Amino acid sequence: MKRSALLLVVFALVAIQASSQINVYVSRGNLWEAYLTQNAETALLLFRDGELVLMTENLENRVAFVWDEVFKDQSPGDLLVVIHNHLGLCRWSEQDIRLYHRLRQAGFKGEFLLRLGSGKVIKLED
Repeated sequence: MKRSALLLVVFALVAIQASSQINVYVSRGNLWEAYLTQNAETALLLFRDGELVLMTENLENRVAFVWDEVFKDQSPGDLLVVIHNHLGLCRWSEQDIRLYHRLRQAGFKGEFLLRLGSGKVIKLED
């Protein structure tokens, strides 16, 4: 009798544990491969609300940053990260640095990252 009661308790605990398990789904991807592997300079902006803005002119050595278009519904303070790429140049351009300071003056507090053609990612800091 004790053994059957013990088995019943163990079975009940296993059943409770099994019914309370949470299903976890994990999905992985690579932002660089998804958006910054074209043969063109690109700028990718991620806002706090999840909006993703991708800009390119499909040119190897420049991408325009159309301020009024980018910030028509958001402000620079809502921007979490700017990710830019250079295909050949292995450093920040003067235009990149000017844009960074303009964004900072307008309230941007996020990260400004550059992915070099080698795959290395560098951060622009004050």
